[in-house]
Amino acid sequence: MTITAGDVHTTDPALPCNAPDVVFGEIVESIRWAIDHQPRSLQERIGPSQIGEPCDRALIAKMFGVPQPGPEELPNFRAWVGTCMHSGFETILANCMLQQAGPFPRYLLEQQVSVGSIGGVDITGHCDVFDVLSGTVVDHKSKSRSRLLEARRHGASPTNRVQSHLYGYGWTRQGYHVNTVMNIFYPRDGDLHDAFYWSEPYSELVAVAALARANRLYALGALIGPSLAMSQFPLCTGEFCRHCGNFRRPFAAPKTARTTLAELMKEPK
Repeated sequence: MTITAGDVHTTDPALPCNAPDVVFGEIVESIRWAIDHQPRSLQERIGPSQIGEPCDRALIAKMFGVPQPGPEELPNFRAWVGTCMHSGFETILANCMLQQAGPFPRYLLEQQVSVGSIGGVDITGHCDVFDVLSGTVVDHKSKSRSRLLEARRHGASPTNRVQSHLYGYGWTRQGYHVNTVMNIFYPRDGDLHDAFYWSEPYSELVAVAALARANRLYALGALIGPSLAMSQFPLCTGEFCRHCGNFRRPFAAPKTARTTLAELMKEPK
């Protein structure tokens, strides 16, 4: 039997396309494709969220587009969940009472800011929130319970800290006064009352130093090539740094469909 387009809508449980594992696989595959093709996943140019990378080898690789070694990564579902949370927070703050109460919007939301240049290329990023009233840069961070515990103990990671100061630098370049940078940490698997924040006074020196370091590494990579430039630095001990051989494989691989609906429709019976 050949399954035609008209058979797709049948509820006959005997047809292979109605098997639960096929239905599951088709839905998950659609989600995987969407995650892999969303703008954040397709971003190629380095942004503020990467400039603070502690590993010199990894930062060079990111600036020159050197692929990560090892097996192909699974779709970054956790990052996608975080993106959805950001979108929801933007909608909430855009319509909240504090945003509407004053003569001008209190929060500038998901605004693009230019934080400087690397190798002569302008580096831009989207800042989650800038509170004009208090002069506070706010970055939303969605984390697992273990990462929340780590953030409670140690504060923002070096990468996130630099990212926040770079956003602050971007706002000052637009003429705004920045007092504070802040990360708000939200649980992916908890309740809102588990949220907390890290903050510190804004420092232009942090942003300028990060850009200067990136430009030094970029100049070295441009002069002798990224591979040779990376070899000039020792391996780091970062938990997830593939370029230093520290990548930890996922604990489990996703289930796969027995076959796809498209294959079923082409397969003669």
